[in-house]
Amino acid sequence: MMKKAIISCVLLVAPLVAFAQLKVNTDGTTCVGRTTSFSNATLSVGNNSNIYTIGKTGVNSMIRTTTASSTRNIGIYGAARSATTHQAQTIGVMGYGGSGTSGKLYGVIGGITSGVLGAGVYGTTGAYGSIYGSTLSGTYAGYFEGMTYVDGSIYADELITPSDINLKENIVSIREEENSLDNLMQMNVIKYNYKPKAYTPKTEDELSLYEDKESAAKAEELAKQEIQRMAEQKHYGLSAQELQKIYPDLVRESQDGKLGVCYVELVPILIRSIQELKQELDDVKDGSNARQTRSISDDGQENYSTATNGNILYQNTPNPFREQTTIRFRLADDAKNAAICIFDLSGKMLRKLPVSQGMSSVTIGGYELGEGLFLYSLVVNGREIDTKRMIITK
Repeated sequence: MMKKAIISCVLLVAPLVAFAQLKVNTDGTTCVGRTTSFSNATLSVGNNSNIYTIGKTGVNSMIRTTTASSTRNIGIYGAARSATTHQAQTIGVMGYGGSGTSGKLYGVIGGITSGVLGAGVYGTTGAYGSIYGSTLSGTYAGYFEGMTYVDGSIYADELITPSDINLKENIVSIREEENSLDNLMQMNVIKYNYKPKAYTPKTEDELSLYEDKESAAKAEELAKQEIQRMAEQKHYGLSAQELQKIYPDLVRESQDGKLGVCYVELVPILIRSIQELKQELDDVKDGSNARQTRSISDDGQENYSTATNGNILYQNTPNPFREQTTIRFRLADDAKNAAICIFDLSGKMLRKLPVSQGMSSVTIGGYELGEGLFLYSLVVNGREIDTKRMIITK
């Protein structure tokens, strides 16, 4: 009986060696060698160097091995061309590190020899480069062409934005076209929490990847704790919708319709605002305390003159504000007929608050003016000493 079994195996293997063909029909078709159908095969190996493999019938996924060609050498080529239902996943390559030495669990790892042009990991949407990659001018651990989204935190020693002048055109200095300090004062800095994300329980297939039920339960608990931690984390920033009214070019819309802020490009605006503020301080600190003042006559005519005075107007605090703010000032000994005047951006006077010797501040309620950007001036003896800006928020 044993001899018959061995002879039968030899007879079965011999044709496979000779013709490299194996077919199992109907349930879970398996093909080796020349095959005619790959659509629902559990495993198919063809002489065209393609290997199609699936976990179960009805899913068309593929791993292709190739030899060297005139254009590229590929060790493993993964592609998921279609799925059985609209909700099904299509994954080209999937990796998972389930167990191993602590600190050495990797789902996918890619490397490149140091000093050789290329990337250990390359990703593209196809909008910028070929799916097979683009020619790179440097050596990178990771290189991505197209929009890249990270749902979580990024830690980096440096964050560098390409800024070579040779990459730019239509260059205009913003000092020539707008007042950055005015725009900066309109920005409403807010403190907030992100809305907590919904937790998605792991499927049975995902849980089966863990060593045991205890490890799976621990992983589930850690995931819930991370979601809670992120929900409790305080953040500081700007409202994209509000910033869009001031600097629309700094607001980006993602593919899901949500708005984001390009905070990196706010830095040059902050620099320009500091430059403007420094210029204003230099004007105040001239050697003789001499300054050009505007004289307003009874008939509304404006007259300018240079005078020395000891009258000073300070920036209101807090600013921006909602409930109330304090405007501080100092009056010279000869100051008479002095007042704090509040204007809207069109120059219309909204309030006039008389001040006198012995006073050093006045208080303004946000409800008195409504929200927006306003100007306030110290006027002494019919002359405008100084003007500053204040913002009232909702």
